Amino acid sequence: MGTGYTRNDSSNNIADGNVINASDLDGEFDAIVTAFSTSGHTHDGTSAEGGPITKVGPAQNVEISAAGISPSLTNTVDLGSTAKQFKDLYIDGTANLDTVSADTANVAGAVTLGSTLGVAGNTSVAGTLSVAGEFTFATANVSGTLGVVGAASVGGTFNAIGNTSVGGTFRVTGNATGSADLDIKGAVSVGGVGTFSNEINVAGGISGSSTLDIQEAASIGTTLAVTTNTDIGGTLDVQGAVSVGGVLTLSNELNSIEKISTTENMSVGGTLTVNNDYVGIDRFDNIGNASIGGTLLVNQATTLNNDLDVAGGISGTTTLDIRQDASVGGTLTVTNNQANAGTLSVIGAASVGGTLGITSNASVLGTLVASAIDVTSTLEVVGAASVGGTFGITNNVSVLGTLVASAIDVTSILEVVGAASVGATLGVTGNASVTGTLAIGEDLSVVRGFTFASAAGTGRLDVVGLASVGGTLLSTGGVSDADGNLRDIPKSRTFADTTVSAAQTDAGNFIFLTSSDQTVVIPTASGTFDTGDIFSVVCAGASATISSNISLMFKVGEASATATITLGANKIASVLFVSSQHAYITGT
Repeated sequence: MGTGYTRNDSSNNIADGNVINASDLDGEFDAIVTAFSTSGHTHDGTSAEGGPITKVGPAQNVEISAAGISPSLTNTVDLGSTAKQFKDLYIDGTANLDTVSADTANVAGAVTLGSTLGVAGNTSVAGTLSVAGEFTFATANVSGTLGVVGAASVGGTFNAIGNTSVGGTFRVTGNATGSADLDIKGAVSVGGVGTFSNEINVAGGISGSSTLDIQEAASIGTTLAVTTNTDIGGTLDVQGAVSVGGVLTLSNELNSIEKISTTENMSVGGTLTVNNDYVGIDRFDNIGNASIGGTLLVNQATTLNNDLDVAGGISGTTTLDIRQDASVGGTLTVTNNQANAGTLSVIGAASVGGTLGITSNASVLGTLVASAIDVTSTLEVVGAASVGGTFGITNNVSVLGTLVASAIDVTSILEVVGAASVGATLGVTGNASVTGTLAIGEDLSVVRGFTFASAAGTGRLDVVGLASVGGTLLSTGGVSDADGNLRDIPKSRTFADTTVSAAQTDAGNFIFLTSSDQTVVIPTASGTFDTGDIFSVVCAGASATISSNISLMFKVGEASATATITLGANKIASVLFVSSQHAYITGT
């Protein structure tokens, strides 16, 4: 009967046939009460303690064994109730819960949930939190690692010191802060401020109604949608589309294989790489290189401090400012100004509604159209070039097609394979060459030499160096030769030989003879000289002779033709051809 019980009837009064007094029974009952109050009754299966009790409850619906306590039927018994709650629960092993609902949860170690975890109040996890199903909290503070196989939803603030991994959608209605890596297989939605100081990888979209602050690299598999400001200090890698309703500022790289669309300003501190189109409603600033796989469309000012590489077209309604090289595989269209500090390379056409300003080289394989062009280095246009205003180049200009401009100012070489049409002044400090027709509405000024197939101008022609016109030179405003080169008779050759044959290269020049008894022969070959050709002979020796093999040669003032003319010492004679076989000689 219990290890603490000692029989009180030592005299054996309580026996068969004896008179049993009340005191005898009272003593035995007192001994039983004393035993239960001190040592209790174990029901351990021994003869003294009785058989084990394995089932309790009104219907024996609770089973007790060496392995644990369980209901007689699965999922039929509660532990505590709303009205009668247990105080503290201490579990040294693993807690396997289908659903967890807690006002406050503090977990120092690992937590594994096979299904939904719902927390109405705050949750603080110092170690690793791993959820096989959904993750739902009013507020979540995770100091270790958070791993969720399904979706994660936080009604309030989310703060994670360790890494966060979510297999589905990650949604936070309040602020979200992460100091470690964030890896999301689905979409990310943050209602408040989102701040992440390490890498963020999102296979779905990112949606936020407030500020998104990322200090390190970010990788997004699909859409990034932000209605206000986005500040990214590291690399942003986007596999899908990016749509930003406010300002997007990146202090490092931005990589996207899909379309990027912004409704306000975008600023990138590092490299911008977009494999598809970029559409910006407001201003675009980029400190590093920019590579656009599709079309670059910006409605406000665009500033690039480094290279711009666009496979498609560039379209803008205001200023495009590029500090380094620019390469455009398609069309370049800017309705206002375009400024480039590096090299501009356009595979297709280039159209600028304002001024095109380039401090380095510019190359356009198609047509170039601009209201004004200012290039401090070389400009090369494979197609035609049309400039509504002033065309200013501090270095060489090469146009394989037609060049049309209101005014042209080139400090070096101008070369046009087609025709050149200038509405106002054409100024070239170096050489100018036009294979086709040159038409000038006002003045032409060339410091060195110019060569044209044909030239027509209504203004003034001013050439400091040599001028050569293969066709007709027509100027209604007059021709000026500041240094006298147009009036000068250059020396073509100096000879001490006995006989010299005149050639076409001597036309417009003079032959200088340095010995006595030298002869200059005028050949009869057709095409050697033509109407208007003239050359001079200077005799520095004792005497010289001009011998003619053409049909008619006359000494000015004499009626008869002559075959020879004799020059004395230090005498000069000029031969003027009125046809290829008819010439006149005048001089001393």
